Amino acid sequence: MRLKKNYPSYTSYLDLAPIMSCDADGLIDAIKIVLTKYNLNINNLIGIGTDNASVMVGVNNGLYTKLKAGVPHLILIRCVCHSLQLSVSHASKECMPRNLEYLIQET
Repeated sequence: MRLKKNYPSYTSYLDLAPIMSCDADGLIDAIKIVLTKYNLNINNLIGIGTDNASVMVGVNNGLYTKLKAGVPHLILIRCVCHSLQLSVSHASKECMPRNLEYLIQET
């Protein structure tokens, strides 16, 4: 039995916005500009998917932390691929030579 897809098989973006500063505040400003442009309310955000960079998920000054201050119900969805890579790297640190991990990573 095949499940019917009710969504398109392509990716689309709402908008591309210029970033005035490469920190969480600059990213939040760009998000707010785009949401305002399309008359969308920031309080309607449910979740945000990001990589695991500190500018995105830092506990003090990260984008998610600052957004969550204004949108308390916001959910963070971390990059699964990066999280798995960090997990494997940490797990293999004791049993695999460092240069071997580098060789596998670069391959």
